[in-house]
Amino acid sequence: LMQRTVSGVNEQFWLPLGPEPIISGQTYGFPRNNVSGRISAIAIDPRYNVGDNRTVYIGGAQGGVWKSEDGGESWSSLTDDQSSQAVGAIAIDPQSPETVYVGLGEGSRCALCYYGSGMLKSTNGGRNWRLITGPPSSTAPNRPAFVNVAFTRIAIDPVTPSIVYATTTYGSTAHATSSAEQVPAGRVGLWRSTDGGENWLNLDPGGTNGVFSAHDVVIDPLNPNNVYVGMRTIGVFRSQSKGAPGSWQLLTNGLPDLGANPSGPGSASPYRRVALTIGPPVPPSTASTLYAAFAAANDELLGIYRSYDGGSSWTIINTPQKQGQANYNLDIAVDPLDGNAVYYGTSANSTVSGGTLWRSLDGGVTWQDISIGLSGGGLHPDTHRIALSRNGPITLFTGNDGGMWRTSNPKAGGVDWRQVNDTLNLSQFMSLALHPTSPDILYGGTQDNGTNLYQGNIGWDHIADGDGGYVLVDQSDPRVVYHTFYNNNNKEERAQIGPRVSTNRGLSWSSRGCFGCTSAVAGNFNPADRVAFYAPMAQNTAFTSTNGNVVYFGTFRLYRTATRGMIWTGLGASTDGFGTDLTKGDGVITAIAASPQLNQSVTPPGETVWVGTSDGNIQVTNNAGAGSATTFTNVTRAPLPDRFVSEIAVDPGNIQRAVVVFSGFDISTPSTPGHVFLTTNQ
Repeated sequence: LMQRTVSGVNEQFWLPLGPEPIISGQTYGFPRNNVSGRISAIAIDPRYNVGDNRTVYIGGAQGGVWKSEDGGESWSSLTDDQSSQAVGAIAIDPQSPETVYVGLGEGSRCALCYYGSGMLKSTNGGRNWRLITGPPSSTAPNRPAFVNVAFTRIAIDPVTPSIVYATTTYGSTAHATSSAEQVPAGRVGLWRSTDGGENWLNLDPGGTNGVFSAHDVVIDPLNPNNVYVGMRTIGVFRSQSKGAPGSWQLLTNGLPDLGANPSGPGSASPYRRVALTIGPPVPPSTASTLYAAFAAANDELLGIYRSYDGGSSWTIINTPQKQGQANYNLDIAVDPLDGNAVYYGTSANSTVSGGTLWRSLDGGVTWQDISIGLSGGGLHPDTHRIALSRNGPITLFTGNDGGMWRTSNPKAGGVDWRQVNDTLNLSQFMSLALHPTSPDILYGGTQDNGTNLYQGNIGWDHIADGDGGYVLVDQSDPRVVYHTFYNNNNKEERAQIGPRVSTNRGLSWSSRGCFGCTSAVAGNFNPADRVAFYAPMAQNTAFTSTNGNVVYFGTFRLYRTATRGMIWTGLGASTDGFGTDLTKGDGVITAIAASPQLNQSVTPPGETVWVGTSDGNIQVTNNAGAGSATTFTNVTRAPLPDRFVSEIAVDPGNIQRAVVVFSGFDISTPSTPGHVFLTTNQ
C-alpha cells in the first residue's frame, strides 16, 4: 500500500507487485517458459482472426476475468471490483460479441476451487457488469441458486442468443456448514434462460430435483434445437427441443452404463465428471460429430467416446495414457472446421515427459502428445481449458495451472507454442514471507507454481518446483527459508508432511519431515495424520539462537521444531504420543499464529500460539514449548461463525489481542455473519 499526491491531495493506492510473470516456471521441456496462475475459463471472440480481431477472454481460478485484444500478448483485468474473483465459465454472444456472460465459482471440485457469488453479464465488452444471482432454490433457506455454487460451462444459442444454458456444480472449498445446508435441492445442474439471463429454469435432465451437478453443455451448430449435457454420475442427455422440460433422453447406446445402479445416479456409477465437445460432420455422416470424455470414480480417465449420428450411438475410441486428476482437470475440444481433429486435456506424468495436452487428427484412432513445442519449451501441467477460433486459420488457446498458451498451427507435425503470460497477474498465492530488513525481498508459495522470489521487479524468480504452499523466512537469519509442497498422509497415498529448508536463500533445499515414511516414529510427523493439502506453518521470532526461530506446523494437531525441522514434537496429550487433536473431530489445522512475547517466569518459557481449523475451531496455548504437557484452551464462541478459519494474527505487543479471519459467505451461516473478528481477552 503506497501513498501519492494527486492535485495536492495525499491518497493511498495499491501498487501491484506481480508475479507478472513467474520467470522460467515449471513447464515441459527446455527452455522453461514464463508462467502465471491457474486458468479455468476461455472464450474467443466469434470474429477472431489473425488480422483485425484477436479478442479473447479468460478467467482465473481466483484471478477474475481478463481480456486481450492482441491474441494474449497483453492483458487487462476486468473484474477487480466484483464480488467474486473465482471464475468457472465464460461465453460470448455470437451475434452481439460485446455481450459477455461469466459464471463465477470454479467447478473443478478441488479443495481450492472456490465457489462464487453468481453470474456476471456485460453488454459492453467487459467495461461494466451486472450480477445475476439466479432464482431462489426450492427448499429452505431458499437462497439464490447461483450463490455458493460453481459454474462449469455457459453455452449460447447461435440462432436465438437470448437462449442461454449454464451448468453448475457445488462449491468445493471446505467449510463447516453441513452438506444439507450447503446443497439444498434445486441448486445445481443444467439451467436455461430464454431472455438473456434475466430469468432461469433448472431443466433437471436427470430427474434429481436439481441436486446432481452438470459439468458440460454443448449446442449442435447445425441444429440448435439439439442440446447435449453431461450430468455427473448419470451420463449424457440429449434434448431435441432446445432443452424443454420433459424432452431429455439419456444416451446409452455405446456409452458406459451406471454399473450396479442403472435406474439412477449414485455412487455405483463408474464415472463422475463428463466433458463434451461438438464439431462438424465427418463424411459420409451429415450429422455433427460428438466427443465425450468420462472421468472415472478413481480419478483416472475412464474413456473417450465418439458419435457420428448426433448421439444416437457411440463408439469408444483409443485414448491417451490414463493419467489421474480427471475430476480436477478434464477438457476436450474439436476443431470447428474438422470433426476428426480433437484435443484432449488432462494432468501429466512429469515436467519432462509432458502429457497434459493430446491431439488426434483421425477421430481418436491415434494420438500425439503435443505438450512440448517445436523449440523444446512447452506447456505447464494440468490442462483445464482448450478453445479454438472458428475462423481460419485456426488458432488454439489452452489454459492450465500455469496460465495461457497459444498456437496458430495446432494441426502441424510440430506445434509451435507461445506462452502469453507476460502481462498476466493472477498467480494463486498460498502464503507470503517477508525479509526482516529489505522491503524488496519477498517469498511466496503459489498453487502448482512452486515457491517464488520477489527482488524488486514485477517479474518473480522461480526458486522451487511443485505446489508452493507455506513459506517462512527466519527473521533472525534470512538466509534460512522454509517452504512446503502439498501435503498428504499415507492413508491417501505416499505420505508427504513437512517443509523443505534452505540455508542459502533458496539456492538448495533439504527435506525436513515425513517424506515417504510409513510408520510413526518419535521426533517426526505421524504419517497417518489428517493434514491439509496446504498445511500451515508459523514461526516464533522470540527465538534467535543457533537454530533460529522456532517453527510450528499443523496437521490436525500442532507440531513444533527448535532444530530447523530435524526434530518435530507433537504438542499436547494424546494416546499415541503425537499431540492433541485440535479440531472438532474431522477437520485439519488451517491457520497458526505465534506471539513473540515469552513468559519468562515459567520453565520452559511460555509460548503463546493460536490455532484455527477447517471446521471452525479456535484454540490457544500459552505453553507451546512443553511438548506433551502443552495445554490448549478452546476459545471458540459466539459470535464466531462455524466456517473455515483462513488466517490468524496476534498483536506482537499484546498476547491477549488477536484477529481471526473466516472464509466462506455469510449466507452459509446467516445467524453468525462476519469474516474478521478481534479479541482482546483470549
